[in-house]
Amino acid sequence: MARSLVRTSSPSDVIKEHLAAIHELVRAKSTFASLFEPEKGLLVLAGSRGRADEAKLVASEPGEGTVGQAFSSATIVEDEDGHLAVPLLDAGRAVGVLSLLGARNKASKEVWSALAGHLVAGLHVAQLRDASLRRTRDLETALAGLKSLDETRDKLIGNVSHTLRSPLATIKANVELGLMNRLGELTKKQRTAFEVCHRNCDRLARLINDMLLMSKLQGERMKLSDKPFGLRALAQEAAGSRAGLTSLTNTTIDVQRASEVYVKGDRERLLEAVAHLIENAILYNRRGERVEICVGAEDGIALLQVKDHGAGIHPDDLPKIFDRFFRGPGTTPLSGGSGLGLAIVRQIVHAHGGAITVESTPGEGATFTVKMPLFAGAVSAASRVVEPRDGVILLVEDDTDCREVVTQVLESEGLSVVATADSAGARALLTASKPALVLLDLRLGEGDGRRVLEHIRGDAGLANTPVFVISGAADSAAGFLYDGPERIDGFFEKPLNLPRLLDRIREYVRVVA
Repeated sequence: MARSLVRTSSPSDVIKEHLAAIHELVRAKSTFASLFEPEKGLLVLAGSRGRADEAKLVASEPGEGTVGQAFSSATIVEDEDGHLAVPLLDAGRAVGVLSLLGARNKASKEVWSALAGHLVAGLHVAQLRDASLRRTRDLETALAGLKSLDETRDKLIGNVSHTLRSPLATIKANVELGLMNRLGELTKKQRTAFEVCHRNCDRLARLINDMLLMSKLQGERMKLSDKPFGLRALAQEAAGSRAGLTSLTNTTIDVQRASEVYVKGDRERLLEAVAHLIENAILYNRRGERVEICVGAEDGIALLQVKDHGAGIHPDDLPKIFDRFFRGPGTTPLSGGSGLGLAIVRQIVHAHGGAITVESTPGEGATFTVKMPLFAGAVSAASRVVEPRDGVILLVEDDTDCREVVTQVLESEGLSVVATADSAGARALLTASKPALVLLDLRLGEGDGRRVLEHIRGDAGLANTPVFVISGAADSAAGFLYDGPERIDGFFEKPLNLPRLLDRIREYVRVVA
C-alpha cells in the first residue's frame, strides 16, 4: 500500500490497490469502499474486491444500515452478520466507509482505523496529483494561447508599422523635395509651412516608433546585435538627428571634445536611446541655452552625460521620471510627446547591461548619465573600402506613391533608376540591367523581399551588388547580417531620411554628370 502513495495512480486506481491489499491481508469474503457524494446525499460504491453481495453494495443514505451508521457516527460499526464498517476520516470528518464482509483475520479497532487512514491518505495524494495534472494542462493550454497571441501581435505590429510608415515616407519625401527647391522656388511663407510639415512628419514617425519599440521591449522580444562602436561618434550622430528641434528653442547642442570611447551592443537601439535623451533636453531647456553632451570613461565604465539648463526636476518626481507616460509639472506644448521616451531609454540601456541615473536641482536643469561596460578592445570594426561604380539603381517598392517620389528624388540628383513593384519584376530587371545598387523593400504585395536578396546573393554575377533595405516594418533589419553570404549593406527605416540615404548611395554609385 505504501508504494501506491508515490505511484502516478488515479483515485480509482488507488482505491482498487488498497482494497486488494486489505482484502488479502484480512482474508475477507468481500471488501468494498463507499464514498459520500454531497450532491447526491448518498454513500456511493467506489470499488470492491471479492465475492459481491448485491444487498450490501447498493448506495446507502447516511444513518441507514451498517455503512450509513458508521458514516454518521464516525465510529466503527459491526452487525450480527459479520459486516464490519470502518469510517474513512479526513481531519475527523467522515468522507466514506471501508466495509469488510466475513473477515477471517481479526484485528483491533486501531488496526482497522489505520488501514482506513492509509486509504484516505492514498486518495488525498491521488486527488492532489490529479488536480496538479489538470492545472498543468490548463497552464500549457494558456501558455500556448499566449504564445499564439504574441505571434499575432508581432504580425500586427509589423503590418501596422509598414502600413503607417509607407504613406508617411511619401509625404515626407515630397516635403523634402519642396524644401530642396525641386518643385520650384518657395516663398518665405511656403517654406515655413513646408518646414512645419517636415518637422511634424518626423514627430509622427518618432511617435509610431516609440509605441512599437516599447511594445517590443516590454515583451522582451527585441533582438539586439552585439558589435563594438564608438560612443562619442554615436552621440554626435544622435545630436545631428535632433538638430531640427534646436531652432524651436534657440538651443545649441555641444558635444564636448574627448577621445573616443568604445562599447559593445546594438548601435541602432542605443542611437535611439541617446537621441531621446537629447530631444528631452532640448524640449525642456531654456531658450538660448546649451545642451551639453559629454562622453568619457572611468574605472572600466563608459559614461555618457546629457545636461540641459532648464527648470529642473522636482525631487518628488525623480523616482517617477523613467515611468511610462509620466510628465512632470510644467510640461509645455513643445515638450508634448508620447510620454515613452525616457522609459524607452531605460529599457534599452538595461538590455545592454547598463544603468541610467538622473540628477537635478530645481532651477538649474537636469543631467542624465548612462553607464555601460567599456569594450576592452577599444577599436572599431574595419569598414569595407567602397569605390563608386557606374550603373543604374534598382528600386523594388510596392507602394506606388513611395516608388514614384523616391525615383523622382534620385533622378533629380543625377542618378539613373529602374523601378518595379514585385519580386518577379525585380528578378527580371536584375538580369537585364545588372544594377550598381539595389534599394529593396521587404514587404512586397507580390512576393517577399528576402527572396529577392537570396536571389542576388546566390547569383555569381550579382552577389557583390550592394543592397540597401528600406522598410516601414518594425524590426525589419533583425536577422540580417552586414557580412557573409546573406549580407545587406545598409538599412533605412521609413519615413526615409533622404539626405542620409543620398549620401550613402553616392558612396556606392557614381552620379551622372
